[in-house]
Amino acid sequence: MKFCIKCALIALAALSFITFAQQFDSQVFKERRDKLASEITDGIIIMQSAPVYNRNGDVDHDYRQSSDFYYLTGFEEPQSALIIDPTSANPYMLFVQAKNPMWEVWTGPVTGTVDAVSIYGANEAFDIKEFESRLQKYIKEGRKIYFSKHDYYVESIVKKAGIKTAAIDDRIAEMRLFKSTYEIEQLQRAIDITGNALIESMKACKPGMYEYQLQAVLEYNFRIEGSVRNGFPSIVGSGPNSTTLHYETNRRMMEDGDMVVMDVGTEYGFYSADVTRTFPVNGKFSPAQKRIYSIVLAAQKEAIKFIRPGVGFNQVDSVARSIVKKGLETLGLQKEGDDNFKFFMHGTSHWLGLDVHDAGSYKSPGKNDRTLEAGMVLTVEPGIYIKDGTEGVSKEYYNIGVRIEDDILVTSDGYVVLSDKAPREINEIERLMSE
Repeated sequence: MKFCIKCALIALAALSFITFAQQFDSQVFKERRDKLASEITDGIIIMQSAPVYNRNGDVDHDYRQSSDFYYLTGFEEPQSALIIDPTSANPYMLFVQAKNPMWEVWTGPVTGTVDAVSIYGANEAFDIKEFESRLQKYIKEGRKIYFSKHDYYVESIVKKAGIKTAAIDDRIAEMRLFKSTYEIEQLQRAIDITGNALIESMKACKPGMYEYQLQAVLEYNFRIEGSVRNGFPSIVGSGPNSTTLHYETNRRMMEDGDMVVMDVGTEYGFYSADVTRTFPVNGKFSPAQKRIYSIVLAAQKEAIKFIRPGVGFNQVDSVARSIVKKGLETLGLQKEGDDNFKFFMHGTSHWLGLDVHDAGSYKSPGKNDRTLEAGMVLTVEPGIYIKDGTEGVSKEYYNIGVRIEDDILVTSDGYVVLSDKAPREINEIERLMSE
């Protein structure tokens, strides 16, 4: 029997969709709405879906729902909105596109109002065309309106009405900062897919490849394992591009002796991974590359070991930065007492979740530093970047950029490294790349 690759991929894609559909649990989203509603006793909550952005002509960019809207609804379609009225017997209203068989011939089926109730747990569902009239009803009643500070359409309506309003963003951000078991499962799957794809990328990498070809290996493995999109554009920077923090062009041909930084993450169930691995294009670290890489790895390990409840978010950065500073001083790349910002110019960590730089304040009430608590997920990603011609630096270190990033869950008694699939030890990377 002739094997059809195209058929196999279609079947796998269908299986991935079914798997995700089976994971969808409207109760997860109801619990979030209930928690938010319990904090709002003096008004109603209004939120609209993300807009559709035009790419060119009659072609739109791939649609991705607003993270906050998805967090409360699980609903992925555009042209939708929600109203939560905590005082009502039917508190959750979902506004969606109406079914239209003629239009769906072109665009595919939409959920419609019936399934918005039966699948997505709305108490009531209406055509999106009714959204503004419902909003006006609450305005006439004088109800306080909680809405997103980025929703300029609703803002224009409520400001004109002159009623009481408040932003809802910070309340949702605080909820999103603490990950449930369900969220950790989605994150772990995204991170595992990313780790596997990085392993395949290391195996495939060789001098003469273009950065975009290595990106293609990576993202093929994202898709084949069931991820429908990246969490962010893949960074594949080799040689001089390894020293540019958010290089996304990915068009250079990789050369023998280059280092390549792959800062990447796929999305699964709307949750994004964010993992960075740096490795030699030819599979073998040079002595200079080893020295720089070893400093960054030591800094990362010490920073991760420091993570536990009660530690300040900024303290993690301080630990990593102190190790990098000592290492650079030992190599004679900076003088004792100098600031290492020239070589390590970004923070060590950020929150991770529905967004790659996830919602949540980095400050605790009354403090300039957030105290870490169980359920938070953050990255740890120190780096050293030495551009060609950097003053006071030997040429052997030119165009060496190193960043190592892992995703860390804060637990009740410490931490768990969620992204330990892809190797980061020098000997493990070299062994893998020699296979």
